[in-house]
Amino acid sequence: MRRLKIGINEKEIIEYIGIGFILVAALTSTNFPRVFIPLVKKRGIKWIKKLFKQLEEKRVIYLSGEKVKLTKKGREILDKIYLSKFKIDKTGKWDGLWRLVSYDVPEIYKHSRNTFRRVLENNGFRQIHKSLWVSPFDCKEEVAVFCKNLNMTKNVIVMMTDHLPNQEEMIEHFNLK
Repeated sequence: MRRLKIGINEKEIIEYIGIGFILVAALTSTNFPRVFIPLVKKRGIKWIKKLFKQLEEKRVIYLSGEKVKLTKKGREILDKIYLSKFKIDKTGKWDGLWRLVSYDVPEIYKHSRNTFRRVLENNGFRQIHKSLWVSPFDCKEEVAVFCKNLNMTKNVIVMMTDHLPNQEEMIEHFNLK
């Protein structure tokens, strides 16, 4: 199976589709979405329409009437984009507070839940219960932005505490001594 190549501009369009910014009608109207103005000025509207056609041919998006939807492959690419962008700053001295991230995501959103879990794992969070993760690094804003992108803000909570039952183990795990 050939690996699918997605360019920088295609990734940008996939992100906009993922957060619901694009309607096909907007591509034909004079009120072109502002997010694309730099691309339109740089390359022209024909070039952007060509990008959409390429994404449709690669089966990343589905054009239906006035709507654009991500296919399963498109959602997987979007998840990879989100995963690559989500980084927590791990520099600086530990402030003695633990950040606990808890989530309760319904089964119908399991794809988003699995993506969220992978993001936590990839950023060094440690799982302490099924849906409770811990990190010594300040991450509230990053988690909030990521949850917003996945439409999960109602399902995730970030808490802080100065003590954990297994604190010594966590201090050792995160090399905080």
